[in-house]
Amino acid sequence: MAILDFGTTLMDTDEIAKIVGAIPAYPGKISFARDVDALSRSLYKRAGSRYPSKTYTKLIILKLANLLLAQHAAYHRHSSILARPIQLLIDPANTCQLQCPGCVHSRTAAEMKKAGADNVFDWPDGNMAPETFDTIENQFVPYAFASVFFNYGEPLINKHFPDMVRQAGAYLNYTWTSTNLSLSFDVDDVVSSGLDLITLSIDGTSQQTLERYRQRAKWDLCLENMKKLVEAKRRLQSRIFICWQFLTFEHNLHEVSQALDLAKEIGIDCVHVARPFDVSSYDPDIKVAVSPYEGWHNFNPDQTRAGLVPKEQLAALEARSEKIDALFDETWEHRIQRFGIEEEESRAGGPTCNWLYQNITFDAAKRTMPCCGAPTTRNVHLAFGSLDQANVDVVNTKDAKLSRLFFGDRDAFHEKAKGSERVTYCANCPAPPPDQFDRETNLPVSLFYLDAGVLLTPESIGSLTKWSNAKTI
Repeated sequence: MAILDFGTTLMDTDEIAKIVGAIPAYPGKISFARDVDALSRSLYKRAGSRYPSKTYTKLIILKLANLLLAQHAAYHRHSSILARPIQLLIDPANTCQLQCPGCVHSRTAAEMKKAGADNVFDWPDGNMAPETFDTIENQFVPYAFASVFFNYGEPLINKHFPDMVRQAGAYLNYTWTSTNLSLSFDVDDVVSSGLDLITLSIDGTSQQTLERYRQRAKWDLCLENMKKLVEAKRRLQSRIFICWQFLTFEHNLHEVSQALDLAKEIGIDCVHVARPFDVSSYDPDIKVAVSPYEGWHNFNPDQTRAGLVPKEQLAALEARSEKIDALFDETWEHRIQRFGIEEEESRAGGPTCNWLYQNITFDAAKRTMPCCGAPTTRNVHLAFGSLDQANVDVVNTKDAKLSRLFFGDRDAFHEKAKGSERVTYCANCPAPPPDQFDRETNLPVSLFYLDAGVLLTPESIGSLTKWSNAKTI
């Protein structure tokens, strides 16, 4: 039975904040889905012709409804969830030409694997095929707010990377990648793809310094590519934001100030001087250090979430109008049946991991994982499913549901996991890593930008992004 009535809502009533406030009273998934369906219809009428097109209106409301369902599932600590992820973490390439200590591609990791060690990174090489990304697009991209195109591989190795960005951008996803920039690639293709943010992982301003950590990196090529990116941004009138990330170690502290000066001279938009994690167990000669310049140094304003959505992006969106119409017309109540989502009691109150309700990770081998962690052959069981599994909802694989259940009901988790040889790593995770596209900082900016004051008030944006009862481990 529906709790709220959206049939007579007035224009000045904040329907979204109202339904968020009622989430504690909705332990049932079907009742909440029905009211989200009613809200979607009401919002569509309210929006009228104030968005750029009907297709745009339907996509925005689809994303907002999905976000509400994610919040509902997280609040009640449900193990089987209807919402699709609001962030997609995608590795276009499982391969990297460098061998940075601590990485799945490090020299130490390769040597351990060759020696037949029984606990090594479980990370197969290869590039993501276009048809694999097509599957991700069809099943997940329309619901998401961000597609983050990096994890452990070098994304620009995959020649199809710019097309993947275009596909995600067509559904109004914020797009971001990170690259070591020590390779040759089609700069114009990347810049013209509509990519919002590119992070340049370069920890030095000389070959001798750079290669200490970024083993096999080429400083001259990095410098050349930085200049090409800035020039292409200007020439193509792109809004791409170019950020140089400089990780600080004892061996490169003397070059941080040089990097800041050089970035400003070239026209790089931002430099992020950051402390890395400890890699001394892989290479004892590389020691983390703290720089007095640590933090963000912005030289140019970020225009990726300012002004109007670019015309090229709107045209790409309209080309997908038939797909978006079909997604909008399907009710969330019907999706409960299609995905086989079972009802559950509320387990609200305990800590949880936000990754399990907001994200899904794909690697080039079609595997699905909950976060940015790397599976190993023995201790770290993080490969929860595969896109090759027929008739399987990879959001709700056995391991995904067990992981959520671990936080919601420990007794029930231990009963269900009894006898399992490989218990999901989430039950032993010491601390979850930070989100790439943070719900409380990055998502509000995207909501303000995409909505432009049509449906969302500051109150409703706050209610959608600052989840109550969102304790984390």
